[in-house]
Amino acid sequence: MPSAHDIADLNVLRKTLSSTVKDEWTDNDFKSFLWEQRIIFVVAVVEEARKIVGMGSLHPRRLMTHGTHGLVEDVAVIEAHQEQGIGKKICECLIAEARSLSLAYLELSSNDRRGAAHRLYLRLGFKKVGTRIRADGTSSIFRLDLR
Repeated sequence: MPSAHDIADLNVLRKTLSSTVKDEWTDNDFKSFLWEQRIIFVVAVVEEARKIVGMGSLHPRRLMTHGTHGLVEDVAVIEAHQEQGIGKKICECLIAEARSLSLAYLELSSNDRRGAAHRLYLRLGFKKVGTRIRADGTSSIFRLDLR
């Protein structure tokens, strides 16, 4: 069960993802997000401070036209802990989980302001396959084939 401190850390991370995030999620909001959607959620914790500093989620999907694949969402690391390999480890965990589920590919979108994240996705083998216009700006769409 997440503590009140964990919930506060997760809310900070949510706000790093998009300027449109204004509300604070509660313990119940996070629980329903995790259990209702059947997602795999990864967090990175700095042990000595017991502080959540990063997160990411994998949303396995099965489509009639594209088979099984996964969406990677909400990959974020608190600014003070960026450039330390935490985002890479989170992504590697999500990719490993996707492989264990025999997903054909992963897709993610990332705001174009997140240049360091884009470079990480490319280093991990993702390819840029398109762009999308969102309320908080233009996003690039990345895809990683797993087969």
